[in-house]
Amino acid sequence: MKLVDIACWGLVSAAVLCSPSLLARANLAAVQGVIIDGASAWGVPLKTGQIVATESAVPINVMYLLLYPEFSPFVHVGIVEVDHGDAYVYEAGGTYKLSAGAAPPTDNVSGYVRRTPLGDFLHEMGGTASVYESPTGVDLVKVLAYAKQHTASKTPFDAYFNYTDRSRLYCSEFVAAAFEAGGKIPYATVPVKPNTSMRVVLDWLKVKDRQILPVYQLVKQERWAGTISENYTLTELKVDRAVKAELYQRFTPDQKLGNVLAWGVGDVGLQPPIEQFRKAAFDAFDKQKNYNAAEVLQKVRQLAKSYLGEFDGGVISVCSIDFSLCH
Repeated sequence: MKLVDIACWGLVSAAVLCSPSLLARANLAAVQGVIIDGASAWGVPLKTGQIVATESAVPINVMYLLLYPEFSPFVHVGIVEVDHGDAYVYEAGGTYKLSAGAAPPTDNVSGYVRRTPLGDFLHEMGGTASVYESPTGVDLVKVLAYAKQHTASKTPFDAYFNYTDRSRLYCSEFVAAAFEAGGKIPYATVPVKPNTSMRVVLDWLKVKDRQILPVYQLVKQERWAGTISENYTLTELKVDRAVKAELYQRFTPDQKLGNVLAWGVGDVGLQPPIEQFRKAAFDAFDKQKNYNAAEVLQKVRQLAKSYLGEFDGGVISVCSIDFSLCH
């Protein structure tokens, strides 16, 4: 058995993808980077034009990871601007709200392109963000001009993820369009993962486009500058990514989304066997100690077999859970 077969039911009161709020700069639990000299107050060298991609432990965001044709932990993305020593992020974000009626949350979404302090961005987007250098050969003046133009006009968030309609923008679409304005060769969209259950959900959400631009299409592994987290140590980051990678592999075309997520009135959580597996994975490691990526992957796979059943999903790259190994 690949995932425990439990039906999906009920409604969730609010689901957030690429969304807003306000909080002060966070205390960081972990900083991992490739450069020490010139590091900013955040522990990672920051400069205008970098791409910042976030991860989230919120269960609803697992759904977005399962859309991708390849595994990646990233669910949101923005563009860094350093202004008089302070770091900000340009982003396209929206907040979904569910009611008790039959209408999907995409029919009731608020959000637009905005500029927000990095601390607020980090906290409200899940607490973990990785920074990547901008693509080579682009005109950052034009990139920033595009971002500022759409911030000033409050271009609305595209809840229906229509990549061909630039009157509304979703997070990765906005970043792609900004860099293309700066001379970047157009990015290529990819087909969503071929899963019947997921397509039923997309139809309900009125997401007609079966092509998507995942966050990982915007970044190059070799241009990773560092990762910051307000809620995870480096070991916990590796465990969280390894757990997500295992779930991603097990979400084959025949699986149901309800085998992973438990939908209830007012909340979305993980199904009990998934939650038990995740907890066991975190409990298996001392978060204050450092473990190599291969060791984490091996242990998490053993636990997945114990809690979710036997499954041969092939090798998960160490680079996918420890970005310092991608160079």
